[in-house]
Amino acid sequence: MNYIYLKSAKNIELYKYQHFIERYIHIILYPETIMLV
Repeated sequence: MNYIYLKSAKNIELYKYQHFIERYIHIILYPETIMLV
């Protein structure tokens, strides 16, 4: 039970990290949309 909880929590952290990276790349590629983010 705890193992499954830790595994899902780790996946959530990876998802948030990936989302942050994608936003960062988007800002670099499209700097004119920074105000919209």
